Amino acid sequence: MRDRGRGESAGRGGGGREGRLLALMVMLALGSSGCGAQASHFKGSASAVTQEDATTLTVPVPAESGPGDLLIAVIVTDSIPNIRFPSGWQLLSKGDCLEDACEIRSFWRIADGSEESVSFRWHRFKEQAAGGVLAYGSNGQRYPFGIGRRGFGLDDSPTAPRGEDVGSGLLVLRIMAAADARRSLQHPPGEVRLAVQSRPPDAPDASEGVILGLVEHPHRGPQGIPEAVWRMDLSAPWRTLTIPILPRAGRFF
Repeated sequence: MRDRGRGESAGRGGGGREGRLLALMVMLALGSSGCGAQASHFKGSASAVTQEDATTLTVPVPAESGPGDLLIAVIVTDSIPNIRFPSGWQLLSKGDCLEDACEIRSFWRIADGSEESVSFRWHRFKEQAAGGVLAYGSNGQRYPFGIGRRGFGLDDSPTAPRGEDVGSGLLVLRIMAAADARRSLQHPPGEVRLAVQSRPPDAPDASEGVILGLVEHPHRGPQGIPEAVWRMDLSAPWRTLTIPILPRAGRFF
């Protein structure tokens, strides 16, 4: 509001040229943030799980990715073994489940074409783990994400929280991690990009291990980003993330 006030004052003060320039900038901003805003497009995903309790998990980068693409890596582990940053990646979000039942981390980077896989490591405990990597066409933003939100609970309805609306052209990622791999899982509406379970092969009732789910859907505004709810057949500690991917560069904020 203050920026607009200064512009109006300049126009009234005899600066007609400045006023016209301001009006042109506003028109461009409105046009670039409206219905024409283009979302980043999904290119591919890959996933991996541990076959037994371990201290590392390597996930392949999707074969469809190429230089300049946005890569997002997600991992969930049983318990909280303190996952280390993978080399060359930046932290996107993190969270722990209630009762220290699981740990989730997400990371991102812009691909340079040399990536074949990402290796996650932890050294506090040997644990079960599930992970995935997603590739999206670049949106040209220096930081390609909107404001994320986190949720947690202990019941049979993991819920990704509402997000702030930043206009049309968004892709919204909903990520869910839960302890105890014996849970069956019903995903919320959207494109299911990851649905992975990891559990010890010798666990008689599969009561150990972790579940990782990721759903993507477009958001066209103007309402805020709504909640997204998974359904499980039994209660378990869970953690969720809501992460908006911004549309392609060119819009004003």
